[in-house]
This record gives sequence, structure tokens and C-alpha cells, in this order.
Amino acid sequence: MKLKYFTIHTAAIAMMSVIMTACLGSDNEEIVLTHDAAITAFSLGTLNQYTHYTSSAGTDSVVKSTVNGSSYKFYIDQVSHEIYNTDSLPYGTDVAHVICNVSSMNYATIAIKNIASDTLKYYSNKDSIDFTQPRTFVAYSNSGTESAKYKVTVNVHQQQPDVFNWTLLGEGLADLTHADGDIRMRAVATPDSFVALYSDNTATHSAIYTMADGLLSSYINDNRQDTPMEANAYRSLTITAGQPPVTIHQQHLYTIDLNTTAGPFWQDYNNYGDLTDISQLVGYHTNRLYALTNDGKMKSAVFDASSSQYVWHDEKIEEANANAFPNDDLHLVALPAKGNDNIHTLVLIGHNTRINSTDNITIWVKTEDNTDYAEETEWFLYKPTSDNRHTLPALTSLQAIAYDGNIIVCGTTDDGQLSPLYISRDKGLTWEESTLLSLPADFAPDGSAYAMAVDSDNYIWLADGKNGKLWRGRLNRLGWATPETAITK
Repeated sequence: MKLKYFTIHTAAIAMMSVIMTACLGSDNEEIVLTHDAAITAFSLGTLNQYTHYTSSAGTDSVVKSTVNGSSYKFYIDQVSHEIYNTDSLPYGTDVAHVICNVSSMNYATIAIKNIASDTLKYYSNKDSIDFTQPRTFVAYSNSGTESAKYKVTVNVHQQQPDVFNWTLLGEGLADLTHADGDIRMRAVATPDSFVALYSDNTATHSAIYTMADGLLSSYINDNRQDTPMEANAYRSLTITAGQPPVTIHQQHLYTIDLNTTAGPFWQDYNNYGDLTDISQLVGYHTNRLYALTNDGKMKSAVFDASSSQYVWHDEKIEEANANAFPNDDLHLVALPAKGNDNIHTLVLIGHNTRINSTDNITIWVKTEDNTDYAEETEWFLYKPTSDNRHTLPALTSLQAIAYDGNIIVCGTTDDGQLSPLYISRDKGLTWEESTLLSLPADFAPDGSAYAMAVDSDNYIWLADGKNGKLWRGRLNRLGWATPETAITK
């Protein structure tokens, strides 16, 4: 359908002519003229999407599919006169040829402005419109006296969703470089900091990095103010929600202040009560700190407002398999329940050195229910069955994180090589090599001289303790803003 362009004044005159003709055509029909000029609804039709694929053989191809545009809600801000979708259309959607549906108040006439000039044309739901840039729509009241301009923006994702890329933040970092691979590391991360503890079997040392405006700064702090931390202090490194990293040294809990002008330092944090029977911290989730006791059991601490202290409680462990509870290389990950933010599945992965076997990884699971009056649940062992051919391989120097609703694990194989990344999509029951995530091509630490952590912005941080390299990366879609489900304006 070919339409002629016209000026704003011409549009008003044309409308008045149509209205007057309708009035003169019938003595029985009454035309009520109003001054309302508003767009009241906006939606898209079916759109084409073009997706690029590269096969394992390196062959490129483009696949055409369709997108149901009506399922992407558009919001109309009647104050600023803007129309937009907060949930962006998929990557590769063709928005240069769009059919849209526009409704107006009291049958106001809708026109669309030309991209290159101020000329207008009547809007038609049969015309293809180019939305590669914001467009201006104008609503004219049927009285011809009022008009309202709207800026219409059709947002499209500019990244493929399931693409993961590593960025090398630094290399040759002195506080991460160790010629001797016989060290063990743990790390935690926030959106603007990375803290690694590493043990050389005589003491635990710190490697601390902060990010500001994309620049990496490092601080070396080998002590807790006066003397180095004990060799096993690295095992207890964890991070609490909204709080700095913590660890245990000589039966005291230490926290690191990352915001001092003199640089980060460790300080005694004394409101966690008596830690004499605590062997190591295991992890923190919601409002609870989990720890392993000296006799191989589990405790958790919850903050008590009346005493301003954390109070420790014994955790329930499946009695029949208590001797298989892990006591080394412990990693706690939390997976949220769908539709209920108060319920999570906690998965504990680690080694049990009491088991006389080279394959001594055990996986334990518990439901953490923080709803009012919920009953305490126990930790139970995932027992491998004979028909499960997808168990986690025998690995040492484990690193485990929760990512994208799944569990990611890496470790060292029996020949001393670093394993690929393994993923479990069913809370640790079955495992397979990840096809979506992989380690950087030049990631080559020795033995246990590496650490992996994830921050609240869904970035995975990866440290190479042999070569002093630090990476960060995330899946594209996990960096996208969460679409608004309701807007009131």
C-alpha cells in the first residue's frame, strides 16, 4: 500500500473534511467531536528472526524463524509520551519490517513521522514500518484541535543469549604467581572485588583485587594484622550476604574490610560465639552460616537479635550414612526453588577422607525452608545407583559454584590434569561435561593452584595461581536486565 506524505497542517484539514462530510451525510447521525489525542495501546505482529549457527565442522548457516511479537508487552508512558518494551525482542529479530497495531482514544487519527523529515503519513496496520531506530507517532483528536507526539522504541537484544566469553583482567599478577604448584586455593567474589586465600602448607596468604571503572587494583595482605594465618585458614573462606568475606584463624572468625582508605585488612569479628568445636566454615546462605565440627558433624549459626550474637545449632544428618559425610574440599551451593524465594536446595559436595577409596566424593542435599514455622530438615546422601551412568568423576582440588540454576564443578584428574567443567541440572544427581561453558584456552595452573568463584552479578571469576592470571566472564543473557512485569505511570 503506497501512501503520500503530508504536513501536520494538511493532516488536520483532512480530518476536519472527513468529519464534516459525515455530519452532512445523515440528518439522524450525531457526530460528537472531542479533544482527546492519545494512543492507548500498541502491539507487534509476527516478526522474522535470523539466527547464525556455526557447526562443529566450522560451517556457517543462517536459520530463519518467527517471533510472536504480541507476546512482548509495550508500555505507554502518558506523561513523557514514550512507548517501549522492557522485555527486549530476541537477538536477530528483524525490526526493519514490522507490522504493528495501534489503538487511540475516541478514534483519534494516528500518523507516523518520516525518519528523514518532518512529513507524516497516515498509520495503517497493513504497512511495514522500520523500527531500527525510535519512531515518532502523532495522535490527532477528532476535533482537529489537539495532537500528541509519542516516541516509540522497539528494543532488541544485541547479544546472543547463550554465549559465554572470558575476559582476561590481568596476568603476571605477583600475589597470584607461584612457581610451586603445591598450593591450595579458595576464592569469593563480589561485583567489584575478588578475594583469594592460598595455602603453601605452612601459612595462609591473601590475594585481594578490587574493580573500579573497569580497572583492576590489587592488595597484598599476608597477615591478620601481625602474624600470618594458619595453613588451614584458606578452607574456611566464605562470603555472607551483604557482608564481607570471612574465615577462621585460631578458632576466631576474621572478616576483611574492603573499603578502608589504607587498603583491605583482616580483623577479628567476635559476634559468632564460641568456635572451639568448629573445624572449618562451609558456606553461608540467606541468614545462616554453616560449619563443620571437629568430630565431622555439621552446625549452623543464625543471628539472634536479642543478644546481637550468632547462635549455633546442630544440623540433622541422615544417621544411616553419617560416616560418609564429607570432611575435606567442601563446597556448598544453593539452588532456589521456583516460585518460592524462601525455599532453597542446598547441595554439599566434598571428599570423605575416611573412605578407603580414590573415588571418595560424596554429595549431600538439604532443603532449607525459611518460611515461618517450617520444620527443620536433615541432610541426606545422594547414593549412586547402578543405572546412573552420569555420576561426577573422581576429582581432587574441587571447585564448585551455583550458576544459572545449575551446579558447575571443576577439579584435577588422577593424572594431574585439570578437568573440563562439569554441570548438573538436577541438583547434583547426574553430571555431564558442559557444552556451554568451558575454561579459557590458556588456563594452565598446576594441581590445585587455581580458584573459581561467582558474584551476585553472575560473573564467574577464575584465578590461575601458577601463572598469575585472573579472568572474569558470564553468559550474555545473565547480564540482561530483568523485564518489568508491571509499570504504573
